[in-house]
Amino acid sequence: DRSGAVTRLWVRNLVALAVVAVAIVILGVFELYPPVSTYRRTIEPDLTVRRGASVPLRGQTWRLGSVRRITALPKKVFGPSIPMGALLIAVTLERSGPPIEEPCVGFLTDGHRRWRDQASSGESFPVSPDATGFCSRPGPLQFNFLLPSDVAPTALDITGSRDTILLRITL
Repeated sequence: DRSGAVTRLWVRNLVALAVVAVAIVILGVFELYPPVSTYRRTIEPDLTVRRGASVPLRGQTWRLGSVRRITALPKKVFGPSIPMGALLIAVTLERSGPPIEEPCVGFLTDGHRRWRDQASSGESFPVSPDATGFCSRPGPLQFNFLLPSDVAPTALDITGSRDTILLRITL
């Protein structure tokens, strides 16, 4: 009977199609979701806080202290200077509690572009006497950014390992 063979063939093909569909879903969940999730954490912060507000982060309380715009540094024979058309923005964060173990990096953003903290790039500018440039040390934390003078940053991102944004503070 030929129609019975065709029916069995269709059933077998549908079962095979279902098995392939399940395999694709499983592959997508276990292979594609983790990298996409990790990527999403590099562009979307875990926490966002407005200027002036405090936020708990890994056992510490963080708050934006000051944002200074510096156009010239004191003249020294040896030492960095601010290039023409550039601006040094020094952002100080007030922190209380034990220092966090994980290293962190600061980024300024205007919503479309990001600028990395100068200390992370090897160029050092004077840090406030009571502040540190390292998340793993206690006390106020300062990030320095060398930007074009026409840029208007809107937020400071603090990133942890794997470049995930731990905290975004609006300026």
